[in-house]
Amino acid sequence: PERLNDILHTELEVKFDWKKQHLIGTAKLDVKPYFYPQSNLILDAKAMEIHQVVLLNDTSSVELDFSYDSLQLNIILDKIYYRTDTFTVFIDYTAKPEEWKKISPDSEKGLYFINPNGEDSSKVRHLWTQGEVGGSSVWFPTIDHPNEKMTQEIHMTVDQNMKTLSNGKMIFSEDNGDGTRTDIWKQTLPHSPYLTMLFAGDFARVKDTLIR
Repeated sequence: PERLNDILHTELEVKFDWKKQHLIGTAKLDVKPYFYPQSNLILDAKAMEIHQVVLLNDTSSVELDFSYDSLQLNIILDKIYYRTDTFTVFIDYTAKPEEWKKISPDSEKGLYFINPNGEDSSKVRHLWTQGEVGGSSVWFPTIDHPNEKMTQEIHMTVDQNMKTLSNGKMIFSEDNGDGTRTDIWKQTLPHSPYLTMLFAGDFARVKDTLIR
């Protein structure tokens, strides 16, 4: 695919509405033009509700105009950026994977809630993601092509009894005092958006040691 902008780093803060099977999130993207000057940023974002898009500066923030057609988010930047420039956009959104399945039944939902209401005693309540090939843009705005590479950080808020898993290392975990916990996972090696994953569920964690 043609490369217009390059996402350098993605930072997500996500929590979940299990009853509605929604992901409630914010995305902060560090971006630079790939080569030619750019005045727009086009992101893949499937069947989402986009609440707000903001350009973040060192000392201030500017709300940006955008258009959205349930497939792509077209952000109108505040000026023309050149390939030596880097800018940061903040997106407040809600991802609705079940809505995407209605629009495109043969496509991957990207985010799967299993036994979300805990009504099936034969299944563990959990969620997981499947990004290949274009499923990641069902649950976070991105440039969803294999030739895009980025580092990432995910702040995942879940019920206190749940375990989480994502790319890289878990660098921080905090009890929020309201029955939830936020785990922060950081991936420092650039990789394609379709490899971005998250998992949360009622599982046990078993620790082991490798002896060389």
